[in-house]
Amino acid sequence: MSEKMEALHEEEHPLNPPGGLMIWIFIIMELLVFGAALLAFLYVRKGELKVFVEAQKHLSVYFGLLNTFALISSGYLIALANRAFEVGDKGRTLRYLWMGMVLGGAFLVIKGIEYSQKIAGGFTTGVNAFFDFYWLLTAFHAAHVVVGLFLLMYMAWKIQKEKAFLMEDLSLKGSSAWWHMCDLVWVLLFPVLYIL
Repeated sequence: MSEKMEALHEEEHPLNPPGGLMIWIFIIMELLVFGAALLAFLYVRKGELKVFVEAQKHLSVYFGLLNTFALISSGYLIALANRAFEVGDKGRTLRYLWMGMVLGGAFLVIKGIEYSQKIAGGFTTGVNAFFDFYWLLTAFHAAHVVVGLFLLMYMAWKIQKEKAFLMEDLSLKGSSAWWHMCDLVWVLLFPVLYIL
């Protein structure tokens, strides 16, 4: 590993989780918000089962599966980027990061196509409780994906320029943890919204 690449690595302390404590506080808070929203969805669904089952028929499981494949594959590539970064392979780190970001962008494009179909079909908020939850949960998740893409782009820029990751600064591990949180949330949202 070159001295420059070695300088990019953050110092790790035994009491700090990978990526730093702050990012994990944010991740835990976001998971609690998504968890509460999913519980509310299931509670309301129980009371309006017929409405939810009928509304769900207007979602495309195909789009949901494509998005699941895009995010899981992206998460795998980001994990490979971390492994390459740990051994000081700047080229592979950047390649894996960019491939992961392309798949994250594909997720947003697919979601945009799905959204445009829902809007054209008149399935917006206010139609029924199912679509209120659908828009709330998926748009909130998509916003997290956008934040994740910006974090990963920033990491790619820092690695390209060989700028050191300071302890108080955001790190590749922290940005990757955020990205994996997006994966996890989608893996929970997809079956609840599209299949249940």
